[in-house]
Amino acid sequence: MADVFLAVGSSLSVQPAASLPRTATRTGGTLAIVNLESTAVSSQADYEFRADVTDLLSALVDAVR
Repeated sequence: MADVFLAVGSSLSVQPAASLPRTATRTGGTLAIVNLESTAVSSQADYEFRADVTDLLSALVDAVR
């Protein structure tokens, strides 16, 4: 069980990784996706960022410091 599941730079189409976001949301976790394109589970995401992961993750780290 996870409070937050952060999927970064993945299409989320290959198992077993593809099942992890759904598991997180089923157990009450928050799902955030960072990817240039939409994924198979984008509609289930609480947050979706369509951006280059290197730019967005740097900004995210700076924001939580």
